Amino acid sequence: MKTCCFAKTFAIAPGRRRARRAGSSCIVLARTESPINSLAFIRAEILDFGFLASFGFRHSSFVIYVLLLLAGALSAQSQSLTVLHAFSPVHGDPTLGLTSTNSDGRQPNGGLVFSNGTLYGTASSGGKKGGGTVFSIATNGTNFKVLYTFSADPFSAGNTDGSLPNGTMVMAGGRLYGTTQNGGSTNDNGGVFALPVTGTNSTNAALYAFGARFANKAGILTNLDGVTPSAGLALGGARLYGTTSAGGFGGSGTVFAINTNGIGFTNFYNFTVSSSNSFGVYTNKDGASPVAELLLSGGTLYGTTFSGGLGGQGTLFAISTNGAGFTNLHTFFGIEAAPTAGLVLSSNTLYGISGTNIFAINTNGTGFRVIYQFTNNISSSDSLSLVGGTLFCAVPDTGAYQDGMAFSITTNGGAFTAFHDFTPSSYNTSISAYTNLDGFSPNGGVVWTNGSLYGTTSVGGPGGSGVIFSVARIFSLTPRVSGGNFVFSFPTDPAHTYTVQQNTNLSTTNWTVFTNFAGDGSITQIFVPISIAPQSVFRVRAL
Repeated sequence: MKTCCFAKTFAIAPGRRRARRAGSSCIVLARTESPINSLAFIRAEILDFGFLASFGFRHSSFVIYVLLLLAGALSAQSQSLTVLHAFSPVHGDPTLGLTSTNSDGRQPNGGLVFSNGTLYGTASSGGKKGGGTVFSIATNGTNFKVLYTFSADPFSAGNTDGSLPNGTMVMAGGRLYGTTQNGGSTNDNGGVFALPVTGTNSTNAALYAFGARFANKAGILTNLDGVTPSAGLALGGARLYGTTSAGGFGGSGTVFAINTNGIGFTNFYNFTVSSSNSFGVYTNKDGASPVAELLLSGGTLYGTTFSGGLGGQGTLFAISTNGAGFTNLHTFFGIEAAPTAGLVLSSNTLYGISGTNIFAINTNGTGFRVIYQFTNNISSSDSLSLVGGTLFCAVPDTGAYQDGMAFSITTNGGAFTAFHDFTPSSYNTSISAYTNLDGFSPNGGVVWTNGSLYGTTSVGGPGGSGVIFSVARIFSLTPRVSGGNFVFSFPTDPAHTYTVQQNTNLSTTNWTVFTNFAGDGSITQIFVPISIAPQSVFRVRAL
């Protein structure tokens, strides 16, 4: 796939207008306005999308002019969203304890995993047995497969293989590993599962089931290994690392490890008991209810808790993979509250989501800062995806319709780009579900590859059960003048190399290479001395 945008410099007489149609995608009109302090501004109107912007520069007899081809308005709706798969309507009423079933799953809340052109994920309910599914699909939307269907657990009586898979899976040695919140045994406290990426020979995917819990003398429900793993797993060699959101010695959750072959389970940290303070807030020293997947870097695990800590609204912690050296790096308060998404790491900086914020913090616990703040609380299981210097995510309860947004933001918070605003839904009485075309409430981690963002919505779509989507990032050239240079910038993707080509006339094919470079996920700036030519056209191709 090749993408191309143009930038042009040329001389233009004051008051004259030029128009050029590039294919049928846009028309650009340019006009000089009255010079102000030797500056003459140019108005470019991309009529097809209703985008209006003013920019320009007069230098001697030159005026900078920019033509955006196939760029569209710089808004979420100019990006191209494709529904790769819409999960089908379910049958039965789960509120009455009846199995909610369909052919492919419902509510894909976990993040996607990408490998060799294929996406893997989980649906937390539905499927032929009603307990959720593991699925795969090609990035072009073909070859959707249900790899495994979990058994139903309608009355919380437990089962043998688990139900309600909610976290992001990890892949190793041709196998997928994940967790289920419920089932796994008659204890109904969840488990760890493993299955081949082909989905074959998977009569029972259970790898480990969490044990029963009992009330201690203080009335706190505790056990030896934890219960209800709500997050996915981290992988280090042949060892899996995860958390449970409750249980353990203090009843507040655990950090555990288990080998990929199912042996060697270790509960190596127990979050301490929380108690109510004078304000009725349950606090402790280290946090409680970890519900986001761990991040493994070297021999250190980084994670968050949803509650507890000195403020009762969660913590960010670090712990060695051998269970030593637990450190509370940060305590959340106020609008920082209740982190539920996993962390990503760049150099010595961690990035995450909590409350209304996207935040950054150094790995030693210093330098906590908010790099972007939303109006609404966006906490969900949505984890950030980091590519080069850009963070990608899709979150619920924000955007133009408050139904969710897919976006990117640079790690310094300087460049926020909305890819797509998920559209409003309406209640479909025939299937007893809210439906729309593109889904709403994205609730899992995303994958950025080959110039597109892939993710899921937990509900909506034509079947009301959620969708798998891709959003192609249609990049545009952002022009400006700096000193004696014409500067245009655009976002890059690490999956692509880029060539900037130069011409003196759009009507000819005499393009020459101005520069070539590899994308790194950041915003790249191209500097062109104005003295290079009185009329020059530049185009950028992503190869």
